[in-house]
Amino acid sequence: FDEIFDEPLVVQRLMRYPAKPNITDATPDDIGCGAHYDFGGLTLLRQVDAPGLQVQCPAQISSHDGQHVHIHGAAYGTTQGTFFSDLHNNHSTEWTDVDAHADRLVVTFGEAMQRLTNGKVQATRHRVVHSGTSMRHSMAVFVDPNPHREVAPLAELTGARPLYSSRMAGHKTVLLA
Repeated sequence: FDEIFDEPLVVQRLMRYPAKPNITDATPDDIGCGAHYDFGGLTLLRQVDAPGLQVQCPAQISSHDGQHVHIHGAAYGTTQGTFFSDLHNNHSTEWTDVDAHADRLVVTFGEAMQRLTNGKVQATRHRVVHSGTSMRHSMAVFVDPNPHREVAPLAELTGARPLYSSRMAGHKTVLLA
């Protein structure tokens, strides 16, 4: 991964989810964060004072048995430079709570890591469901590939063939004349 992460784009984000009593007629969806994958290599997350992070466990099956769901598209759009459009993942239909002890660091994997590992590491589908009984704070550090590098499955991990094509890590820049 040295070449792809030689000059990573590292972003820290502090998040605050308000207490529900401060919001009129709010539902947990209104003060949480919908299901998604992170873009990059990995995300380091620390939940400080309240639980809320949930993940869907990956599944390596493609059948629709009622206990697993195939993810092809999502409730958010993608643009050039992101990876989601050709990641076809299967997940459990169940959401699993992530333990919120303050002494734990949560690591999730992003779309770029899935592409680099030719699907051997699946991007972590996650969301935040905040009960709203108190304020919730968390801190995330996103470690993304160098935005000037192409991200493609590593040759050592492709086996017979790569599952994904090469894509630029950064968003495509459009120059206007």
